[in-house]
Amino acid sequence: MAKTCPGPFPPASNHAYDAYQFRNGPSNACISVTLTAPLSDVFSAAYNDSFDPLNLCLNYLADAGNSTGNLLTPRTYSFDVAANATFIVTVNEVNPATGGPYTLDVSGGDCRPVLNITSIPGNKVQLDWTTASAGYGLESTNIVTGAPPWPPVTNVPTAFNGRFVVTNNVSASDRFYRLRKPLP
Repeated sequence: MAKTCPGPFPPASNHAYDAYQFRNGPSNACISVTLTAPLSDVFSAAYNDSFDPLNLCLNYLADAGNSTGNLLTPRTYSFDVAANATFIVTVNEVNPATGGPYTLDVSGGDCRPVLNITSIPGNKVQLDWTTASAGYGLESTNIVTGAPPWPPVTNVPTAFNGRFVVTNNVSASDRFYRLRKPLP
């Protein structure tokens, strides 16, 4: 499930911006964007196919969530891109004359999310994965040989700090987990 455009907000034409066009390769990819601007207050968003500074919700894919706000902490976000698709990554000043030097890193790769599994007190296990991989379901089984059934985990994940999080009780038998995206 794609992120919803957070608009309405002032058109980028009121603010200086840079737009960088990219073309994805022959397979679907997960794109990560990192914006660093310790001396500027800038914001980044991504668009599918084209960017219209007068309509910031048109072709919207994702954004950094917050501006850099003159902080040393980089802003990072991710989104999925179809094979051979064109996408635009923009960087714009938040208020007129708040732009300045920034570093933009755009990288891509396999869209399969990494499932983190952490043992926590109380005989429980915490499972988490990036919210950039919406649409993946958590499944579990107690065997991995052959073609075992992988029923869905019924605990509903919560979103916290850019991660989906599920906490399960540890059972007496082995338990294996995986993320799977249903076929369209």
